[in-house]
Amino acid sequence: SERDVVRRIHSDGVAVLDGPVSAIMTSEVHTCGEHDDISELESQMTERRIRHVPVVREGQLVAIVSIGDVVKHRIRDLAAERDQLEAYITQ
Repeated sequence: SERDVVRRIHSDGVAVLDGPVSAIMTSEVHTCGEHDDISELESQMTERRIRHVPVVREGQLVAIVSIGDVVKHRIRDLAAERDQLEAYITQ
């Protein structure tokens, strides 16, 4: 990720850009499946401080979920819950 690149440039200088990607990339990649629970994914992303998670189906990359995607989903759920509560109170 760009975070890996920036950290290595900060610690080792711009010369790292002339080397192989394997020298600076995150080696342990956390993935999820298409049907994994979003709240669990949200927790894992928060705990591990991960901003992007590859979505894998049968060993193949099918998408990438960003923390922005997860936050947008969470905001939509909270707005729907608020709307339901408002409707309940005003009835």
